[in-house]
Amino acid sequence: MLRAFVVLPVYLACLFFAPNLPLYQRFHDTVVASGRAYLQYHIYGYLIVLGVAIVLALLMSFAWKPRTYAQGVLHAVFRMGLIGVVFACAYQLFLFYTGSDLTVFVLLVPIVFMMAELIYEFVAFVLASFARLFGIKIQDA
Repeated sequence: MLRAFVVLPVYLACLFFAPNLPLYQRFHDTVVASGRAYLQYHIYGYLIVLGVAIVLALLMSFAWKPRTYAQGVLHAVFRMGLIGVVFACAYQLFLFYTGSDLTVFVLLVPIVFMMAELIYEFVAFVLASFARLFGIKIQDA
């Protein structure tokens, strides 16, 4: 439940504020300009990155186990970034194969996923520290 209270405001803030930034406008214009000329390369890139991200996410989940708390946090943040990459590539491919225009904002999803996970990990650490300090038992569901 804590994750929903932390993650949703980050997503909504990025959805609301990012399109108004000049940096995002330049990024959008560059991607749209290159997308018209090299659409087929974009699709091949999404397919390749989707496959690589799925393999890396599976390796991170089953083969690479963190040994310390810091490695665990980095592991969770990078795993969420890979999940964001999978989501963004799959969504772009869905848009392409349904005949819709590709979107640029979805390319920011991996960054937003990583920011939200990092904020969640920080809030969970602070709550656990206060609970340990005051002897309160917190049940994380």
